[in-house]
Amino acid sequence: MALPILFAILLAEQSVFPFGPPPVITREDFQAARDKFDRKMKLDTDRPWDGMALTGPHALEKRLEPARE
Repeated sequence: MALPILFAILLAEQSVFPFGPPPVITREDFQAARDKFDRKMKLDTDRPWDGMALTGPHALEKRLEPARE
């Protein structure tokens, strides 16, 4: 009989957030995270037309990369 009462007391005294309240995420935080992701994605993404001459007599030909030393 004492065990269910002890369990109920322990359960009732548990806090809802044992590690503190969750962080409040604002619209600005969400937008900043999205912008950061978009910037990183654009830097890491290679498109098929990157490095090509898109206009002129040599259109759609790959440009030669200069030798890096």
